[in-house]
Amino acid sequence: MKRVQYLCESQFFRPVAEEGIEAFDVHKGDNARRLFRVLSQLPTFTASFEELAAQFPPDDDTWLEYAILRDGEIVSRAAIWKREEDAWEVAAVVTAPAFRGQGFATRMVSHTTAKILGEGKQATCVTGEDNYAMRGVLEKLGFRERDAG
Repeated sequence: MKRVQYLCESQFFRPVAEEGIEAFDVHKGDNARRLFRVLSQLPTFTASFEELAAQFPPDDDTWLEYAILRDGEIVSRAAIWKREEDAWEVAAVVTAPAFRGQGFATRMVSHTTAKILGEGKQATCVTGEDNYAMRGVLEKLGFRERDAG
């Protein structure tokens, strides 16, 4: 699958309301299982719980998680990956299938982008070329497709 990279700079960012979003520590309590439950609803997700948990070393400070919870379960989630010194990536955006089409991903991407830009970094995001929903979210918020060359 071809991937497309997007970039957002402060002067182009168009944020939306971000209510209900909280920091999400995957190592705290039952949070890893909450994350597994939402991811396992996706047809492309095939990892076991143990494989998922191994992706989150407890001392990794390059990854910040955020989530919207309803009745203790994840409705939508996104992360910031401190990938480069001057550019951090909006990553791992997912919304539970029952909650799609209600603006949760837009809120999550807006929140993480605001955090990145607030730190003086460029906000980037990589998505599949055929992920039209995510591409629409990014473009709505002011992300622009980065030239491949």
